[in-house]
Amino acid sequence: MKLTIAEKLPSRINGESLLHELNKKLKEISSGINVSYRIIGFNEKNWIKAEVIGEDAEVFQELIKIKFGLAKTNLKELKIGDICKGFITNSEKINNGISIDIGLTYPSKDAFYPLYTARSQLADGKKLSMKEIIETYCLYDGFPLKVRITLIDHSNGNVEVELLDTQEDYLKNMINSPFERVLIFDTLEEQISKVFKLIDVERDIAYIEQLGLSMFILVCKLGINSQSLILKISSLLKSSRIYALKPLINKFKV
Repeated sequence: MKLTIAEKLPSRINGESLLHELNKKLKEISSGINVSYRIIGFNEKNWIKAEVIGEDAEVFQELIKIKFGLAKTNLKELKIGDICKGFITNSEKINNGISIDIGLTYPSKDAFYPLYTARSQLADGKKLSMKEIIETYCLYDGFPLKVRITLIDHSNGNVEVELLDTQEDYLKNMINSPFERVLIFDTLEEQISKVFKLIDVERDIAYIEQLGLSMFILVCKLGINSQSLILKISSLLKSSRIYALKPLINKFKV
């Protein structure tokens, strides 16, 4: 069977490096089951294609779905209520919502997360601009989100989505937590490990969250300033985009 894995190649990362990282992960989850796989490469929207065969192919497919997610590439396969993983795209160009690439190639369209839905889910109904919401949560290009399909217009290929409750809760926890965070886009686990070996930053970090093959969140220990942590690591991650996310508990109060 052929699959489209819900991981996307960022423009700042070498394709072979990303596929090498994926292959390591697939070897881990295929250990002990009767299956073989082949990573085909990238489709026209830079999502990863793979082929799986063997007695336990369906089991392996489910493990991939749990670990990375799987994409439906044809609009005809989508239904209202379907849950998808997508990646924010063109976050700086749209004022009335966010474009989210959920892997559709037939037609090649992005889903849309409308501003009114974002206000309801992420701003407690306050009339914040899309830019304010994006900056509050660091919802920049490449941020992976789990969404639910709420509208499909087959006449023009338009799809609208909302965040899953668990995704909404995760984002709100980021800004309501007392811990500052450092969001790193366009890097790989090997590069993060190298930074930790060269610079003594472990004492500043409570834990690391990996949101995708190429995105990580460093959760600072209480009292650690995220900007000072960025100064320590930025010289070793020159091709990465790095953002500080500070607790903003009172952001939406009138």
